[in-house]
Amino acid sequence: MERAVHYELGMTRYTALTAALVLSTRFAFAAEPQLPPPDAPHVAPTPAAPVGDVPVAGGCVLGSHPGTEDVDATTAAEMICSKLRNAAAPTDRGYRIKIRKLGRNTYLVAEAIQGDRVIDSRELQINGIEEAAVAAPRLAEALVGKKALEETETATNAVGGENQKVKKRNKGHVRAGIGIGGMFVPTANLGGAVGSVPIWYETDHFSLGGRIRLGLVDAGLFGGEVGGRYNFSSSETSPYLGAGLGMYGMWLNGGSKYDPITLQASTKVYSGAAFGVVPHLEAGISFLRSQTVGLDVSFRADMPTFAIDKTMPYVVPLSLSVELKF
Repeated sequence: MERAVHYELGMTRYTALTAALVLSTRFAFAAEPQLPPPDAPHVAPTPAAPVGDVPVAGGCVLGSHPGTEDVDATTAAEMICSKLRNAAAPTDRGYRIKIRKLGRNTYLVAEAIQGDRVIDSRELQINGIEEAAVAAPRLAEALVGKKALEETETATNAVGGENQKVKKRNKGHVRAGIGIGGMFVPTANLGGAVGSVPIWYETDHFSLGGRIRLGLVDAGLFGGEVGGRYNFSSSETSPYLGAGLGMYGMWLNGGSKYDPITLQASTKVYSGAAFGVVPHLEAGISFLRSQTVGLDVSFRADMPTFAIDKTMPYVVPLSLSVELKF
């Protein structure tokens, strides 16, 4: 009996000792510092595309356009992106078209982008989104060719935001004017003053119209004509050649006859007048072609098909004139 009691007490002590050992081991492991997991390889986050960018064509997107309807903004962006492709835009970059509003003014912005960085841009103010069709080729030419927008302006593609004196914003326009000049008849040593009232329908390269002319003093004329011109450039300043046909009354009063062989001038006085068909040729330079007030400087030769004075069957009056156009 006594042995059994001792056995039970020994087992109880053994069990308690085992339990204490287990608990102390758990607390020891719990107290040990936890080592961090091995470092994972670093992966750079992919930059998110700017919010609001809408793909339009390969490499070209529509960016922010607050205040402009989506359908209008998309159409404008498609026009500009199409012109960028036609201009052989570099393929190592993308292009983003933005449209901004400030009051009643609209601004078209074309950006060249690489990654998330803008490397070049052009901005053009227009009167309304409808002018995007005119502005698109200019933005493309300026951005791809690294030009200033002023270098891309011609007589027919000016838009409202560039100059308050812009005369025209379409492919053709009508201009009237007033001019003054001088006329000289070499074979008679006669001269006079000439005034003119022209009216023209002008495009990039061609002009059609006519004018009324009045010349006074020793050599004079009065009548009207129709004709055409070809401008060699579509820029603000362009040389031109022209020709036309008119009906004129011409007269001479005074002067002297010049003999090209003897190099002498006689004292003969010319007096005569006649009316008929008068073709002409002219050459000149047009200035400020897209502005409210333009300027033409021209030299012309009139070739009447009739004799003004019977003693001088053929004359060629020469004129130098300056005309303002409005």
